[in-house]
Amino acid sequence: MYWFPRNAEGEIIYGNIEGVAWLDNNSLVMVSDKRKVKLQAKICEAKDQSIHIFKLPLKNDN
Repeated sequence: MYWFPRNAEGEIIYGNIEGVAWLDNNSLVMVSDKRKVKLQAKICEAKDQSIHIFKLPLKNDN
Protein backbone atom coordinates (compact mmCIF):
# COMPACT_ATOMS: atom_id res chain seq x y z
CA MET A 1 0.00 0.00 0.00
CA TYR A 2 1.24 3.50 -0.85
CA TRP A 3 0.09 6.94 0.27
CA PHE A 4 -0.46 9.71 -2.25
CA PRO A 5 2.23 12.39 -2.10
CA ARG A 6 1.58 15.29 0.28
CA ASN A 7 3.01 18.80 0.37
CA ALA A 8 5.99 19.84 2.52
CA GLU A 9 3.66 20.51 5.48
CA GLY A 10 2.10 17.03 5.22
CA GLU A 11 -1.24 18.30 3.89
CA ILE A 12 -3.37 16.28 1.47
CA ILE A 13 -3.10 17.67 -2.07
CA TYR A 14 -4.89 14.93 -4.05
CA GLY A 15 -8.49 15.21 -2.92
CA ASN A 16 -10.69 13.22 -5.28
CA ILE A 17 -8.96 10.48 -7.24
CA GLU A 18 -11.53 8.66 -9.36
CA GLY A 19 -10.24 6.63 -12.29
CA VAL A 20 -7.17 4.43 -11.89
CA ALA A 21 -5.38 2.29 -14.49
CA TRP A 22 -2.01 0.56 -14.82
CA LEU A 23 0.34 1.91 -17.51
CA ASP A 24 2.99 -0.77 -16.92
CA ASN A 25 4.30 -2.90 -14.03
CA ASN A 26 5.17 0.09 -11.85
CA SER A 27 3.26 3.08 -13.27
CA LEU A 28 -0.32 4.17 -12.65
CA VAL A 29 -2.45 6.83 -14.29
CA MET A 30 -5.23 8.46 -12.28
CA VAL A 31 -7.76 11.21 -12.85
CA SER A 32 -9.09 13.54 -10.19
CA ASP A 33 -12.51 15.15 -9.83
CA LYS A 34 -13.23 18.75 -8.89
CA ARG A 35 -12.56 19.78 -5.28
CA LYS A 36 -15.61 19.84 -3.01
CA VAL A 37 -15.48 23.53 -2.05
CA LYS A 38 -17.32 23.24 1.28
CA LEU A 39 -15.61 20.00 2.35
CA GLN A 40 -12.00 20.14 1.15
CA ALA A 41 -9.10 22.50 1.68
CA LYS A 42 -8.28 25.03 -1.06
CA ILE A 43 -4.89 23.35 -1.51
CA CYS A 44 -6.68 20.40 -3.22
CA GLU A 45 -7.79 22.74 -6.01
CA ALA A 46 -4.33 22.70 -7.64
CA LYS A 47 -4.64 18.96 -8.41
CA ASP A 48 -8.36 18.72 -9.19
CA GLN A 49 -9.76 17.88 -12.64
CA SER A 50 -6.38 16.56 -13.77
CA ILE A 51 -4.55 13.51 -15.03
CA HIS A 52 -1.81 12.21 -12.72
CA ILE A 53 0.91 9.67 -13.51
CA PHE A 54 2.72 7.96 -10.65
CA LYS A 55 5.74 5.68 -10.87
CA LEU A 56 5.89 3.24 -7.97
CA PRO A 57 9.24 2.42 -6.38
CA LEU A 58 10.80 -0.76 -7.74
CA LYS A 59 10.41 -3.67 -5.35
CA ASN A 60 13.68 -4.64 -3.70
CA ASP A 61 13.71 -8.38 -2.98
CA ASN A 62 17.12 -8.36 -1.27
